[in-house]
Amino acid sequence: MGTGTSIDRELVRARVAESYVAANSDVRHVAAIAPLRLLVAARPLTWREVPGLTTRTSAIVLQQLIGRSVESETGPDAPLSGRLYASASGGYILINAGDPLPRRRYTVAHELGHYVLHVLPALDRGETRFDEVLPVEEQGAGSDPGLGRRHLNELASGALAEEQADLFAAELLMPAATCAALVQRYADLCGGNRQVLARRLATECLVSEPAMKRRLAELQLPEDAT
Repeated sequence: MGTGTSIDRELVRARVAESYVAANSDVRHVAAIAPLRLLVAARPLTWREVPGLTTRTSAIVLQQLIGRSVESETGPDAPLSGRLYASASGGYILINAGDPLPRRRYTVAHELGHYVLHVLPALDRGETRFDEVLPVEEQGAGSDPGLGRRHLNELASGALAEEQADLFAAELLMPAATCAALVQRYADLCGGNRQVLARRLATECLVSEPAMKRRLAELQLPEDAT
């Protein structure tokens, strides 16, 4: 990552905590697998899995859902991992049904991050619509900037918004307290090896192994990692 503008990590963590509260849960006491459906359902959002999701098929599905056409896509049809379309009346998160489960969960968490961090403030300012696409090349924190469209005016760039949504997804799916508790549980078994721990914890939390390895490195867990 690296946009030239730093992310307010405390703000993102606060928004994650608020999302858990909205779902009548507590980010400090997540057993292992984040209750993603509850977290999405706490917002005026609908989550749909679409086979063969692309820019064009997502536009067709959205037209069926909202009863009118969305802005035409330019360029060739392109495969997507996810798409968020939201307005004052609510929104839709579309994800590619063919992606592995950890990837689908990450995509939903990423788009929920856009909704909480970017759409809600925009609606408060009188903006009317937000539309964001997540290409298949986007593989989470540390990847190249995505193709987010119509990002909000106060953001330094669309890339910054993508980094914020990535951090939100990591904090949502792999809360610090949960990771610390799981590391303590499996530290002896895994011999303090972060790679081995990441493999074990990824299974526990239903996330990808690379995502968990990045998260453990960010949290500096375990402290004596090899």
